[in-house]
Amino acid sequence: MTLRTTFTLQETLNKWKCDLKWELPSGPKSCYKFQNHEKMDWSKAEKACKNAGMHLIALETEAELKLIALHLAKDPKLGYYWWTGGMECPGRLVAGLKIIPYGYYWDPGNTPITISWNKGQFENNENRETPVDLVNGGLSDYKRFEWIPHICEYSRSDLK
Repeated sequence: MTLRTTFTLQETLNKWKCDLKWELPSGPKSCYKFQNHEKMDWSKAEKACKNAGMHLIALETEAELKLIALHLAKDPKLGYYWWTGGMECPGRLVAGLKIIPYGYYWDPGNTPITISWNKGQFENNENRETPVDLVNGGLSDYKRFEWIPHICEYSRSDLK
């Protein structure tokens, strides 16, 4: 008898009863859970997503940002400020070598954030790690100790 130890993305997404799914011609891409029932700071939001087997949303393309922004615009009760998995990084050192330069990155994946900053954002906050939030369909760097809702994501790339 052989036990199956891997699951398809569709089986995984069905388990979570997603608030929103992103479907591509090749199949499901991501599942999103909009956690506005309890506001929390960025660190607690990140932990809550990880405890659910997900991660804070990484808006890696304009298409994904537009999908989420349109979903939020349909229901004003959802609110306008949301934690994401983006983070300002002063640069990371490994064995004395700088491998990731200063900038804003999505976690997971360390993908540089290059899309849709709100006017007056993308500031260097004295080289401190500053989380990125989604505000009215654009990105802002925000104080990590503010208490706002968050969006968790599970994506095809999370299947290992």
